[in-house]
Amino acid sequence: MKKEIEVKIKLEEGEKNALFRVLKEKFQGIFKPGFRQKTYQFFTDDFSSQKVFPRIRNEIDKTFTLTVKVKEDKASQYFERKEYTIEISNISEAAAILKAFGFKNMVAWEKVRHDCRVPKLPVELSFDKTPMGWFLEIEGDKKNIEKTLKIFDLDDRPKINRAYLGLWKDYKKKFKLKKRDMLFGK
Repeated sequence: MKKEIEVKIKLEEGEKNALFRVLKEKFQGIFKPGFRQKTYQFFTDDFSSQKVFPRIRNEIDKTFTLTVKVKEDKASQYFERKEYTIEISNISEAAAILKAFGFKNMVAWEKVRHDCRVPKLPVELSFDKTPMGWFLEIEGDKKNIEKTLKIFDLDDRPKINRAYLGLWKDYKKKFKLKKRDMLFGK
């Protein structure tokens, strides 16, 4: 079990490019190649009261994982969850098991993820291109998240403490979109 603490910051294309440059030139940031990650998120019929969120997705090393995130009851300016992850070899069997447990509804979503490791910063940085635009995801303890936001002059920006599918729901409403899944066009 891992305790996940993170925030997202919405970025414009130019901001993302500037951050990439600063991370490489000033902080010796080490970027992994970007990869397209597709996630299948599972929900019960009454997902408004759901506190357990299972997902299946592909990873950069070409494996597949089943992750369950457990929502905590406390309000926070951070996205905080308990996270349990195992590697799986049979996606359809894993999906059938989740459906048998009552997670009958599925939403697919994807992003192109660019992970960056900065040797002097004890956080995980991920730049995610989604159908809604670019986001920087900072994961670590609260103190180091705040330190990282300050270093990159992002500490005055709104912290997003929601999952991508919650943001997608708002985005669809704002732009009057009818599609369920958050996928890039073909």
